[in-house]
Amino acid sequence: MTELVDVVDETTLNAMPIEAVAILDRINGKLKRYREWSSELNEQQQQQHNERQFVIDKLVSESIPEALHHYEQLQRFSPHRTKNNMVQGKMTAGDMLTDLFLEIDYELDELLDELHQTVLNRLASTHRYVKSRTQS
Repeated sequence: MTELVDVVDETTLNAMPIEAVAILDRINGKLKRYREWSSELNEQQQQQHNERQFVIDKLVSESIPEALHHYEQLQRFSPHRTKNNMVQGKMTAGDMLTDLFLEIDYELDELLDELHQTVLNRLASTHRYVKSRTQS
């Protein structure tokens, strides 16, 4: 993992459901791609930070570390109950962690789609410009 490796210790990572670990890894990859792409776009043209970007930044910098901290506490102090207790819509702590990661993963997909559309629109604009200048 690249972006979030500092907030997840090995013990917590090993205690998490495999699906949650896989999703967190996917989030890391998308987050890295988003940050690189966004940075490159910002270098080309100053881009305003939109609400989705702000939300993603908050989720990654605050919500994920907070959720991992709570999960780690549950695992450390009450591992058996953590695995078996159903709360909030009949979900275990691991289910909630997995669901939280799925939501963040989805938001990153949406943000990457926005970046894709922005760059695609720029390409289309350049294409139209070239076509209009080269038509005889």
